[in-house]
Amino acid sequence: MKKFITISFIIALVIAVVTCNSIPPLSQLNDNNISSLKGIKAEKLVEKWGEPGGTLSGMYGDIWHLDDENMLVVYYDGMEDSRVLDAHIAKIQRDNSRVYVYRDSEEKVIKPRFVLQENGMFSMTFSAVSSYIGVGKYELTDETLSLYTDDGDFEYHFKVTDNGFAFDAEKSSDMTWFAKIPDGALFY
Repeated sequence: MKKFITISFIIALVIAVVTCNSIPPLSQLNDNNISSLKGIKAEKLVEKWGEPGGTLSGMYGDIWHLDDENMLVVYYDGMEDSRVLDAHIAKIQRDNSRVYVYRDSEEKVIKPRFVLQENGMFSMTFSAVSSYIGVGKYELTDETLSLYTDDGDFEYHFKVTDNGFAFDAEKSSDMTWFAKIPDGALFY
């Protein structure tokens, strides 16, 4: 019986070493060898490559950064001993959005802020007390910034300054969702 246990242990050890050695280094992954990852246990990838740089939200998977331009996305089966179902190399998406905050606000938890995205869209968070988040399109000129919510109910206007965007309360909707944003409040 001891002989059987010893042989079984050696076989398991050999399989573990071979499996770990069959995983290509991250630097050598490409479209030709990425399919070799299918069926490998998630823990073996971590042993070989170290902890992933990110995980997938809402599904079982991990992300490893390959270089400044590419990342490896690995999908698991979600079972107790998760194994690779699929993997692919994807381009890293750069988020060129800018966040502007009313830093002088008396709000303690969340200060009023808005995000301007490169695609002409915005989102605005007013207060920790409110669940409303304004989203929509924005228009920016040399002198003004105008935020128009998608529901068509609200708009918020700002004057462009050297230091950021000054809130124009007179031209803006009265509703600021429990946030005290006085005229001239500077978002930067």
